[in-house]
Amino acid sequence: MGDGGTQGTQDSCAKMGDGEGRCVYASAAVASRRSVVVYCAQPQLLCYAAASRILAYCPQSCRVVGLSQDRSVGPIVGLRSVAGPQSSGVLTLLSLHATGAVAVWQMPPQVSHTTHRDSVSNILQRKFHIPDQHKGSISSGDACFIGPSSCPCLMVVTGGTDHVLRVLLLCLESGSVLWNETIKLRDRALVLEVRVVPLVAPSSTDTAPLPLILCGGDDAKVQVFAAGPAEGEQSTSGPQYHLVGTLPGHTDWITALDFVYLEDTLMVASGSKDGGVRVWRFQFNSKFIFPSTHDSSSSSEAGRLPHSNTASSEINEPETTPCMKQLNDVDVTHALDDSRQVSQEMSNSAEESGKENGNKSDVLRVRPVCLGVVGNAVLETVLACHDGAVAHLCWLQRPGLKEQNLRLLSCTQTEDRSIVLWQPQNYCDVQHCSQTRSELAADEDDGDGGVWVEGARLGEVGGNREGFFSAVFNGDGSAVYAHSYKGGMHEWRAEGQGQWVPRPTVSGHSRAVVDCSWEPLGRYLLTCSLDQTTRLHAQTLEGSWHELCRPQVHGYDMSCVACMSSLNFVAGAEEKVLRAFAGPTQLIHTLSKICDWGLSPELEHRDFIDAASVPSLGLSNKSSIEQNLRQLDQEFPEVRPTEDTLMAGTLWPEVAKLYGHGHELMAVTASAYHIASSCRAAVPQDAAIIIWSAAIIIWFVYRHHHMVRLPPSSCGSSAAIMWMMCLRHFSNTLTWILLYNRMQLLVLETTQTSSTLFIFKALITTPEFPEPPSYCPIPCGLFSPCSVDIGRSFGGVVPKFEFVQRKSAVTYQQLQELHHHRLTVTQLTFSSDGSKLLAVSRDRGWSVYQCQPCHDGQFVLLSHSGLLDKAAQHSRIIWAAAWAPGDSAFITASRDKTVAVWAPEEIRSQEETTAALQVWSRSTTLKEEDEVTAVAVTAADCNEWLIATGLVSGTVHVHRYSTDDGVLTTTRLTPEHHSTVRRLAFRPRQKPVLLASCGDDNIVCLYDCTAL
Repeated sequence: MGDGGTQGTQDSCAKMGDGEGRCVYASAAVASRRSVVVYCAQPQLLCYAAASRILAYCPQSCRVVGLSQDRSVGPIVGLRSVAGPQSSGVLTLLSLHATGAVAVWQMPPQVSHTTHRDSVSNILQRKFHIPDQHKGSISSGDACFIGPSSCPCLMVVTGGTDHVLRVLLLCLESGSVLWNETIKLRDRALVLEVRVVPLVAPSSTDTAPLPLILCGGDDAKVQVFAAGPAEGEQSTSGPQYHLVGTLPGHTDWITALDFVYLEDTLMVASGSKDGGVRVWRFQFNSKFIFPSTHDSSSSSEAGRLPHSNTASSEINEPETTPCMKQLNDVDVTHALDDSRQVSQEMSNSAEESGKENGNKSDVLRVRPVCLGVVGNAVLETVLACHDGAVAHLCWLQRPGLKEQNLRLLSCTQTEDRSIVLWQPQNYCDVQHCSQTRSELAADEDDGDGGVWVEGARLGEVGGNREGFFSAVFNGDGSAVYAHSYKGGMHEWRAEGQGQWVPRPTVSGHSRAVVDCSWEPLGRYLLTCSLDQTTRLHAQTLEGSWHELCRPQVHGYDMSCVACMSSLNFVAGAEEKVLRAFAGPTQLIHTLSKICDWGLSPELEHRDFIDAASVPSLGLSNKSSIEQNLRQLDQEFPEVRPTEDTLMAGTLWPEVAKLYGHGHELMAVTASAYHIASSCRAAVPQDAAIIIWSAAIIIWFVYRHHHMVRLPPSSCGSSAAIMWMMCLRHFSNTLTWILLYNRMQLLVLETTQTSSTLFIFKALITTPEFPEPPSYCPIPCGLFSPCSVDIGRSFGGVVPKFEFVQRKSAVTYQQLQELHHHRLTVTQLTFSSDGSKLLAVSRDRGWSVYQCQPCHDGQFVLLSHSGLLDKAAQHSRIIWAAAWAPGDSAFITASRDKTVAVWAPEEIRSQEETTAALQVWSRSTTLKEEDEVTAVAVTAADCNEWLIATGLVSGTVHVHRYSTDDGVLTTTRLTPEHHSTVRRLAFRPRQKPVLLASCGDDNIVCLYDCTAL
């Protein structure tokens, strides 16, 4: 038993380094929620929610450039861009959380000008955070700026599952709540969509009125609220919102609302679960005295906003006016074109306005909906196109819009999975529009101005996935962004007249990322997630990192992944089967050109591997040949794949299933020769590590020619054995042993297919095995008796083999089981040469195994933590481990907030050299501020390492460690994760030094640690 040796304990936060580790890549999918994507025209950024974080994507540089800095509790269920004249160029966002919290984020103008850099930073800072705004989750919300520009206030309105609307007035300068109100909805209606409509100040005053509130819910009506003087006991508490009218017509839940200002007119669009879209035109009453935000002449006036008060009101149906009595909820529609777009609606009491104005009799109008003192709302059009519920609506927001410049996006989450771009029949772009108001009126008189048509239909055709959760325009309307099932972002660009072309855009995982693994040469990174996918990230010729491939789409949540070679990997999920995959030949050719990998020689020496797809009732990828699918002979385009291509066109076929575990897989690692895997275990029998042999079979096709005889002195010489030796001969098959470079042993099985053609089949080799020499001297004196015939067939001459072709494939076989640990083995890792295997477990112990080449590659136990005193061991579960450079030591990370460096003890006697087990003692201990869940290490300078540690809080530290002096400096990487770091991995063999990290916040990051 060892005593643990001498060890040094160091505080990781004691010395902070001056170097900077910058983040060069971050990826995450969009949250599977409605209204979580907004386009901010001023900084030209597409902001979206991913779990509990906000990411900013720059379409110009095609990458994520920023993230939200402060941590939030609970996933984001809604994201709005705050508008208003007082925004003063500062990007302001409102986030709504499932926990009932509300947060306000801002990005200063000076930061927005630097978002095109080649690094990712924290550019969004939280200005307000109000927890427990609702008792349950928030279903929708909106905000706008009001008040003077010198002291802007932010009005926030939210609706939740507690059947109320909450109104807040926030002062961003002082950080205080000036006023709040709770609106109890009649009949406990469920709020599904809320919009806040800022109102323009009347010409007679310089102050803007309080905005309108639009609310849609499960009562199939759009409710309109306006501010007015408080009544009863609340008469001295400031303004109070009243229900002034409802917009009828829909037959199911209201699921989407949006508005746009058209000169002095407000256009409101509502979407419903019935698949219809209704467009309303609001006409404000010029005599209506808007409640001012500054008029404080009397405490009873509606415009007064006290510093802090609370109002609560029960909203009932407003008093029915004569014009509302005449409006019945019965529609009569008339189709006007082939796009199934309905132009107008009428009720039973509607009047035919065409008779008075001389218009065509097929255009029917209804009386406007009275909104009390605010004005009225006129139904502009009814758009009936979708087969399912309308998930989101978005108007094109541009300054100087006119009637013929309007554009509206509508999308569905189910059924038809489509995005429809609506526009007037006489649509023209703002920059090219020269029609005057009189010409526009003339078009409407001709019957064309009021007709809305389909400008384009975007989306997906076929498949079994859900549709789109939201769709938005960019600043000038030349691009459309939409996110779909499992967070995939889509982009379409307008090219030519009415042509919309899909483009590649941001992508990432939609759930926690649990593991990552670098390709042995560091050319790409594989990540796997609970979203049941494995993704490939690589650097393109432009120098930026992107997701370029989605090799695996599974039916179970993924748990582990490991790269074997450049063209093969293995992955495990919450099932008992380990699956092996191989890259399709055409796809790998395309990726090698996009990324300049130079994989052509490797591809030329292996069999053609067909593309893959997921069967209808299957769990994993299958090659097209196995499914008897007809494949088109076409090349993949040499450009970044779009989201549609990533989902279905970049799959790798599954080539093997490895059975052996009795429970869900937990960890996997791979070397050039072996695969090691573990599963969840509660008893020692299930905690066994299974070793799989990964033999790469190579076929060499050679053609031989007769040569001159060997000199007598060389026949039977021992030096000739270093080249080739024949073991047996039967029929047309030979088995030879070859020894190359005096190190590598190869067994070849040779078949003579003709008089001159031989095929060599490699049974034992390595992935990077060199080609056999063209001249192979065969010592005739060493032939076994059964090989005399082959010597006679050559006539005693030495054959020379001319290379014809090389093919390869990988075979998998269970080699052995390693029993030592009592509970789940949490991580496995091979040494750089594959000769040692390190395992750490929930039982707080670690073990090291040594490969024995002379015993068919079997692994034997070399050392374990039980050889040390209990005080020298970890006191809590060990989550992660990594081999140090040179494989002379290894590092473990534990829940006990420590990171330990272990090295073998010096051999003191001859008896210790023959001992079965070797003692590895703790040489250094690094203390962290929280539980350590991930660790990675790479070489820095001479005798110096870079040790990266990931904490349960999401923090990532990089320690510069010297084998002589211990920790020299510690650097905290930013932006950091907002949840547990699951895995860290340094890029092997290539510069710059990149650290990959992944965590439970769905984000994958790459940090450049070269300067540390």
